Amino acid sequence: EVITFYIVQSLRKPLKEIQSVTESIRDGIFDRYLFVDSKDELGNVKFTLNSTSRELQEKEILRDIFGKMVDDRIRDHLMKNPPELGGIKTNVAILFSDIRNFTTFSEKLPPDQVVQFLNSYFDRMSSCIESENGIINKFIGDGILSFFGGILPMENPALSAYKAAKIMIDELSSIPFG
Repeated sequence: EVITFYIVQSLRKPLKEIQSVTESIRDGIFDRYLFVDSKDELGNVKFTLNSTSRELQEKEILRDIFGKMVDDRIRDHLMKNPPELGGIKTNVAILFSDIRNFTTFSEKLPPDQVVQFLNSYFDRMSSCIESENGIINKFIGDGILSFFGGILPMENPALSAYKAAKIMIDELSSIPFG
């Protein structure tokens, strides 16, 4: 019984450390590591847990960087469905919108009001596009280039683009144009 007690006591601390780091990993905290002080089974578990934590941390960094450059929906789709070389053949609809007579309109306003207007306009129009699962490719001056389908599978991209355009037109009536 005495030997069993000492064996259990010697395992208690490393197992609690392993449990603590494992819970951190589960919670998305990947910067905690265990000191590997043996080459036995516990040492192997600690080493493997450290390696796993490092790999998950690297993946999270890549996911974060990729997400800053690409729409989150595209990032998540590509991470779950890596593209194959050669591409795929699919239907895509492109929607380009531009504010009619924007140059004339913007010449009458101070620059900070033009920027404020465009930020509000882009925010509202982006919501319309995204409500139909469209992807904003870029903002060009006062224009928006977006696409439907392609990387993210879509049953009828043209219909989704049409619906988004209709919502955008309806939304325009609530935007004051000076």
